[in-house]
Amino acid sequence: MRKILSKLVVGYFMLCGVYGLSADNWSLQSAEEAYTSGDFQTAVAHWRGLAELGDVVAMNNLGYAYEKGLAVAQSDSDALGWYIEAANKGFATAMFNVGEAIYEQRGVSDDKTEALKWLILAGSRGDSDARDLATKIAGDLNADEVKSAIRRANNWRPPQ
Repeated sequence: MRKILSKLVVGYFMLCGVYGLSADNWSLQSAEEAYTSGDFQTAVAHWRGLAELGDVVAMNNLGYAYEKGLAVAQSDSDALGWYIEAANKGFATAMFNVGEAIYEQRGVSDDKTEALKWLILAGSRGDSDARDLATKIAGDLNADEVKSAIRRANNWRPPQ
């Protein structure tokens, strides 16, 4: 077991040397500092690097960058794609963003039942904004549509 771990560590450092990667190259803190100072290009670079490594916050933030066109071409479909990627990993904020995007028909056609499903999922994970929007949407749907959204939320499982 120690030999395997040793080889993995050596392999990691070799990759870092070959590709110029290090733990310091991408960080959410550096991205936040860049974003706050208006350096969207640097923020997006950090988010993209981290997102490609599976960081759900970075995925969600990269979705936001596409939604707003910050240092990337504005694209509702790319934004939704990154939001869904993070939502499928169980990130409540991204679940809210998916539900809101579907509700507002950004990057997808109208499907209030699907929007409600994502908002129920986000709300069940503590997102109060999601609960508020879910209540609003549920008021616009009939009982069968609400039941369908609840059933979809209850049956949802993250993709493997």
